[in-house]
Amino acid sequence: MKSLRVIANPSKKFEPHSNDLVLILSSLGLISNDQVAIIYREMESSGKNFTQTIVSLGFISEQALGQIISEQNGTASIDLRSASLDHELVQRLPRHLAEQRQMIPVIMEENKLILAMVDSYDVKGLDQARKYFPGMEIKPVITSSSHLHSAIDRYYGYTLSIEALLKEIEGNDASLESESSWISPVVRLVESFLLHGIKLEASDIHFQPEESYVRVRYRLNGVLQQHCVLHKSYWSAICVRLKVLSTLNLAESRRPQTGRMSLMYGMREVDFRVSSHPTVHGESIVLRVLDKQHSIKSLGELGFTDEQVATLVSQIKQPQGLFIITGPTGSGKTTTLYSILQYLNSSARNIMTLEQPVEYRLPLIRQSEIKEMTQTTFADGVRSLLRQDPDIIFIGEVRDEDTAQMALRAAMTGHLVFTTLHTNDSISVLSRLRDLGLKPSIVADYLVAAVSQRLLRLLCEACKGDGCEICHHTGYKGRQAVGEILVFDNKLKNLVAQDVSTTEMRQCAYEHGFKSMRDVAKDLVVRGLTTQEEADFHLGFDYDRRG
Repeated sequence: MKSLRVIANPSKKFEPHSNDLVLILSSLGLISNDQVAIIYREMESSGKNFTQTIVSLGFISEQALGQIISEQNGTASIDLRSASLDHELVQRLPRHLAEQRQMIPVIMEENKLILAMVDSYDVKGLDQARKYFPGMEIKPVITSSSHLHSAIDRYYGYTLSIEALLKEIEGNDASLESESSWISPVVRLVESFLLHGIKLEASDIHFQPEESYVRVRYRLNGVLQQHCVLHKSYWSAICVRLKVLSTLNLAESRRPQTGRMSLMYGMREVDFRVSSHPTVHGESIVLRVLDKQHSIKSLGELGFTDEQVATLVSQIKQPQGLFIITGPTGSGKTTTLYSILQYLNSSARNIMTLEQPVEYRLPLIRQSEIKEMTQTTFADGVRSLLRQDPDIIFIGEVRDEDTAQMALRAAMTGHLVFTTLHTNDSISVLSRLRDLGLKPSIVADYLVAAVSQRLLRLLCEACKGDGCEICHHTGYKGRQAVGEILVFDNKLKNLVAQDVSTTEMRQCAYEHGFKSMRDVAKDLVVRGLTTQEEADFHLGFDYDRRG
């Protein structure tokens, strides 16, 4: 194609980015000189920008244009039809500017704003957006014009505040006839609860019906906090909407049910594991928030000390054996195990899991779910996995003798096996395995390491414990793992084989440099990262005293 000469009316000052896009489209053979002249003439008369004009003239489709812009400048694209935006963030950008510059805020995390734009070359639009988000790093993502205008109508045209939505539901008599539409206030109300939970980084969202009202609570940093209380009359419609989203049986209200749903939050998909349970006041529904961005961490981000991370890495590289993580429910065992699996994951290894249920789906890893309805046990699942030529096996939990025996057998036959137990500390793993019927003399040869951990709340950086808006007046913001790693070296293996007492085992561990969870927690307290009260609450009495 001939070199392109940009033809424009000199009386009209066009934005510099237009010429860049013209050259790109020309080099791809998608527009000619004559078409460029027509585009600029139409821009002058209509006041539209380049991308709006070229699409309206039919020279290229908005989807194709968006894809080209995305590929050329390395900008990601977003489908606003399925994305859920931060409605409070959207309101910060005036509607007239969103329509004029064809852009809408998507999500803000830390100091970065994701801004959906039809034309990411629109430098003037980006400059105007910065006035409303001072100090923010703005990252543009590409969207289509039609999807953007639909989003503008959706988020600027309808309220998402809970109080206003409840009034709207009352006016509409809580009808669910149009539940598939964004216009339905019940749909918007449920989505508002879910989005708010994601923004708060809640681990669980509770909908708990009482005799005359429904309590909505979020679990933040391990502690349940009440969000609002609704009149019982709203619960039927909200419950139906939640069950529709998670594909639960609407006609069944007398038996527990489990399901899953997902929600596009800005640029990422967030999953929810949904559980309904019949109570005397109606079905209670709890959603576990499965947000990979905040839950899947690297080994260095879990909270273990540098020395512990190095120890962890060296032990999980063992070719075979039994690696156990212990702690109570909610102590982060699953998060740590997923981080380990992610670290080990490669195309050269066959990693297989048995979980109940599967929390997060990981690429390359063959994950299986044990379901009670199929009456398949963990022991049965391990027998099946061993026929699949695995290198690494993850067993969600060892809870009976059969599963314990199969886990040990897998370790004995050349596999690296990861699993969890419920014990107070790492040394108590030995007595628990003994209770499950495993002989210490056999276990000793195959134990690699035992990790015990808790999650401690960290003091809010903004107020250091006084309570503020950032930490929702709790004084704490975020959590980190506090753990201990017991490596079964030759000395400890010999003691395990001799079936010595827990006290003797613990003393030997300390002599070899073992640091308990309480030792690590004390260090956090001294550094001002958490409080003594928080450490005492999660670690209880000083079980690891050496006297």
